[in-house]
Amino acid sequence: MTPDAPGPARPRLILSATAVVAAVSLVPLGGAHARSGAAALDETFDRWIVSVDPNARLAAATLDDVGDIDGVDVVMEIDDGIEVIETEALTIDEVEQLVDEPELCIEPDYPAQLTSVVPDDTLFSLQWGLSNPDAEFDIGAPDAWAYLTDAPDVVVAVIDSGVDATHEDLAGNMWINPGEVEDGEDTNGNGFVDDIFGWDFVTDTPAGNDPNGHGTHVAGTIGAETDNGVGVAGVAWDVQLMDVRAFDENGAGSISWIMSAVRYAIDNDADVINASFSGRGTESYAELLDEADAAGIAVIAAASNDGADNDLDPLSPYPANHPTVVSVAAIDAQGELAEFSNYGATSVDLAAPGVGITSTMADSYYFMSGTSMAAPHVAGTVALMSQADPSLSPADIAEILRSTAEPASQLAGTSITGGYLQADAALAHIVEAPAVAA
Repeated sequence: MTPDAPGPARPRLILSATAVVAAVSLVPLGGAHARSGAAALDETFDRWIVSVDPNARLAAATLDDVGDIDGVDVVMEIDDGIEVIETEALTIDEVEQLVDEPELCIEPDYPAQLTSVVPDDTLFSLQWGLSNPDAEFDIGAPDAWAYLTDAPDVVVAVIDSGVDATHEDLAGNMWINPGEVEDGEDTNGNGFVDDIFGWDFVTDTPAGNDPNGHGTHVAGTIGAETDNGVGVAGVAWDVQLMDVRAFDENGAGSISWIMSAVRYAIDNDADVINASFSGRGTESYAELLDEADAAGIAVIAAASNDGADNDLDPLSPYPANHPTVVSVAAIDAQGELAEFSNYGATSVDLAAPGVGITSTMADSYYFMSGTSMAAPHVAGTVALMSQADPSLSPADIAEILRSTAEPASQLAGTSITGGYLQADAALAHIVEAPAVAA
C-alpha cells in the first residue's frame, strides 16, 4: 500500500470584514454618458442609471415620466431621484434621444466584479492548479480568496508520509497540540508523549518529519503559508496542519497504521482528513470512517493512479470508495483526465488539478503528479468552507462540492459530476458576496 506516487513525473489586496469589505473593478462593456467621458460613443448598453439634475427645477416630475416612454422599462429605484432603466442596446447618443429630457443625467449601469486576490508568493505563477489563465482549468483560487483566504480555526489531518514541520512555508501553519509541552511527558493526557505536531505511527514517535516528501508536498497545497513573499501558495492561507504519519520513507504503509492515524485525528478534533493514498477496505476500517463522518470530519481521498474504473469494486481503492468520503480524480492543465487517474461514474465525486503540481518539498519546492496532488486542492477548499460555516456536515460539504463543480465535456462519465473543483463557486455558495465598498 503506497501513497499515490508521482505519475509521469499585483498588488496585494486583502478583503477584511473589519475594514473595507470588498473591492470591485468596474468593467465598461459599452458606452458612457457624454458627461462621464468614460467610454467610446459607439459602444452600447441596455441598462442605465437615470438621476435628477439637482439644478433643474422640473427634473423630479420629468423623472416620473420616464417609465411612460416606449422602449423604456423602469426596473428599480436606487434612491429618491435615482432610477434604473432598461432599453434595447443603445449608444449614449441614442438613449439621450430616446429619453429626450435634458434635465436628467443618464449614465451606463456599469457591471462590477469582485477583484481577485493574488498573493505575492514567488512560485505562484507555476501553480496552474490555483490559477491557470492560459486554459482556465484551475480551481478559481484568486476568486475564492475574494471571499475568504484563511481558515485559522480548522484542523486538517494530513495522513501521509509525514510533514516537514520546519519548512519555511509550513512551519507557521502546523497544528500545535493544545496543552502539550515537549517535556517527555504526556502533558495533555491524550495518550501520546510530546505529540506537538501530531504522531508518527510508523516509528511510534512524535511527528514533524517527512523522510519521503510526499506528505510535505500534499500539505503545501492544502495550506502553505501564503502572501509571505516566498515559495508557494496554499489553498488555505492560514490553517492548522496536523501531521499524522502512516507511511514510511519508501511510501509503504499498512491498514493498521492508517486506522491508527484516523483514530488519532478523531480523538484530537480534526475537522478534515486528507487521504492521498489508496489500499483495500475492511469492515473495521469502514466502521472507523463512519465514526469520523459522525464526528463531523470531512474525509477527502485520492481516487488512485491505476487508470482504472473505481465503480467495479466497492472496497478498492480505499478510502476513496467509502460512501462518506469525497473521492477526487486528477486532471491536467488542459482539463483532460490524467492518463494515470482512476475514474468512476458513480464512485468518484469530482476532479481537481493533479499533473505537474508545484508545492513544498523537504527544504525546497518541487512538482509532482498524481491523484494525491488533486485531493489536497479539495481539502484546502473544504478547510475554507468549514471556516466560513462550521455547522456544515461532511454530507453538506460533499453536496456543495458536487453542485458547484464545473462540468467539462471531456470529463463526462468519469465522475458523478463530470466536472472539476471550483473553489470560488463553493465559497460563493456559503459566503454572502462582499458588499461593494462605498
